[in-house]
Amino acid sequence: MKRLMLFLVLGLVLISFASAEVNEYAPVKDGDCITIKQGCSSCSYVNVTISYPNSTLAVSNEGMDSQGAGQWTYDFCNTTALGRYDVGREGDLEGTPTSFDVLWFDVSTNGKEPADGITIVVFTIIFMLIFFFGLLGFFKALEHVVNLEMDLLDTLWLMRTYFVMWIFYYLSIKYLGNAFINDILSLAITIGAFTHLLLPLIGFAVSMIMTNLKFKRKARVTY
Repeated sequence: MKRLMLFLVLGLVLISFASAEVNEYAPVKDGDCITIKQGCSSCSYVNVTISYPNSTLAVSNEGMDSQGAGQWTYDFCNTTALGRYDVGREGDLEGTPTSFDVLWFDVSTNGKEPADGITIVVFTIIFMLIFFFGLLGFFKALEHVVNLEMDLLDTLWLMRTYFVMWIFYYLSIKYLGNAFINDILSLAITIGAFTHLLLPLIGFAVSMIMTNLKFKRKARVTY
């Protein structure tokens, strides 16, 4: 039984080494260009093939530019789709058509490696807290607006929550790099421009006007 387990472990290790791919490219920010490189001093040509994350071809056997000293490059800029791009190159190595190791590069919203688990958990907790307090503050302020009791503190509270969401959105783009979460935050900011900026300012202005009118009317009656 121990020998069987040992063979299984060794087999998995060998399979993982056999299926491992070579890569030398750092992640790319969506919309940025990347320079594909290949060294081959005996090649008279080197062609490159690049596939999108959905496996469709972005580039098919296009010639790379010789930079001299056996270095070949190709500038690729069509990086709007997020995900992994596979890169294949082929050249006449010493006169023989040869395929080089498969490389790849990842395209993300921030040009960085995907966030790890703890980062995602932290961002999720912070987002839930911002959403909860933002929603709580909105309903509280809405009650004050209806009752014409919107004061400066309520207005500043909602505006502060809105700007905190903006800061969180910036940090999410910079460190999290998740397109789906960025879209949700962008939608929340768009809605928040009304619920946490426009509505509080209008409510505060109306409340101040109505309060002054009531005060003047009361003063006249008293007089």
